[in-house]
Amino acid sequence: MNSERLAKYFLRIGLAFVFIYASVEIYLSPDNFLKYVPNQLLDMIPLDTFLIVFGIAEIALAVWLISGWKGHYPSFLSFLMMAGIVAFNMEYFQVLFRNVAIGFGSLALVVLELNHQKSIDAASIVRNKLKRITLVDKELFQPKFLTEMLA
Repeated sequence: MNSERLAKYFLRIGLAFVFIYASVEIYLSPDNFLKYVPNQLLDMIPLDTFLIVFGIAEIALAVWLISGWKGHYPSFLSFLMMAGIVAFNMEYFQVLFRNVAIGFGSLALVVLELNHQKSIDAASIVRNKLKRITLVDKELFQPKFLTEMLA
C-alpha cells in the first residue's frame, strides 16, 4: 500500500471514529450536546428530533467516509459540519478548537481524494491514447492498406 493510500485510509478511519463516537454520545448523553445546538435551529425543529436526525446523519457520514465511495464528497461534508459547529458556537471555542483540526483533516482528505481522481483521469486518458496508437499501427500494417498505399 503506498503512502498516499495509507494516509487516506487513516484520515477516513479517524474522521469516521469522530462521527460515530459523537453519534453514540448523542444517544447516551444528549444533555452534553444541548448547548451546541443553535437556538435558531430549535425554533424550526424539536430538540429530540434534531438530535436523532443529527446522530443518524453522523453515522451515515461515517459509513460513507469508510466506504471511500466518491471520497471527496463526504470529506467536504465533514469539513462543512465542523466549520458549522465552530461558527455557530464561538462562545465554546475553548472546547471546540479541536473541531478546527478535524475540519482541516477533512480538507486534507478532500485534496488527496481529488488528487487521486485526477491521476485516475490522467491514466485513463493515456491508456485511451495508447489504444488509439495501437489501433492505428495495426491498420498501417494490414496488407490491404499497404497494397492500396503502394498502388
